[in-house]
Amino acid sequence: CESQDIHRKLKSIQDKINSQLDELPHYLHHYREIKKDLPIKFEINIETVGYEEFDFKFSLQEREIIKILMGEKLYQDPEESIRELLKNSIDACHLRQALLKRQHLSLTSIISFQLSADRNFLTLSDNGIGMDKDIIERYFTKIGKSFYKSKDFFDQCLEFAPVSELGIGILSAFMIADKIVIETKKQESKALKVVIDDVSTYFLVSPSNKQDPGTSITLYLKENSKKIDYLAAIKKYATHIDIPIEFVNSDCKKTQISDVGYKNIFLKHLGRYSKKYEIREFYLNDVYIEGS
Repeated sequence: CESQDIHRKLKSIQDKINSQLDELPHYLHHYREIKKDLPIKFEINIETVGYEEFDFKFSLQEREIIKILMGEKLYQDPEESIRELLKNSIDACHLRQALLKRQHLSLTSIISFQLSADRNFLTLSDNGIGMDKDIIERYFTKIGKSFYKSKDFFDQCLEFAPVSELGIGILSAFMIADKIVIETKKQESKALKVVIDDVSTYFLVSPSNKQDPGTSITLYLKENSKKIDYLAAIKKYATHIDIPIEFVNSDCKKTQISDVGYKNIFLKHLGRYSKKYEIREFYLNDVYIEGS
């Protein structure tokens, strides 16, 4: 090649083809047996004439970017990790409910938190949709890529709006934990145990004894995270949720956290504005939104 412009365009074609190769399994997940026959990578070898080739471009430092995503640059408070994990469980429960509804079946969803007696571990469990190897590989391991924003999800035309947003919720757990152990099972799939010792190391995946669909996440708490009032944190973020949540404290005391409604939230925050502004209340009642 004698032209740097053509060289650059050829490299762009190479990148585009490799991007499509990465995406291809998403459209072939029902035909897993042919995945092994797909090419892994496409590469154009170019001999340069009259110029030197330098493959300079911006690159991301994985560990440093992950630190930003899981740290207080993005989240103001370590307790916000509870909110992010809660979002994941809520979506998992709603997704399973929506799929069962199509079969004229119902499910009583429940989310539970349990703090160990020594306050070393916090376990979050739900009876939601769970994960299989395919979901873990294609979505869970891809930071910033959410199943709920994928073609796989939208093609199902389900009747619920997910609350997960960024696809990085699990990273926030490392603000309060040194290690994460996940046990998960999807209906008709084998249960899996996923051990994550560090945000930038390989996962350890093995069979799990979990019998029922759903996901259980055990957080190995950091020393300074053992002092957090987790019950207060859960109540803070679970004020208006349609799935019952229970919390078992380190002394085995069980607390049921129920929906207190939007009205109580509104009144709680009204005081700080009442002296400065004139407050007027109006009501909304539409197909997708109700409140005041």
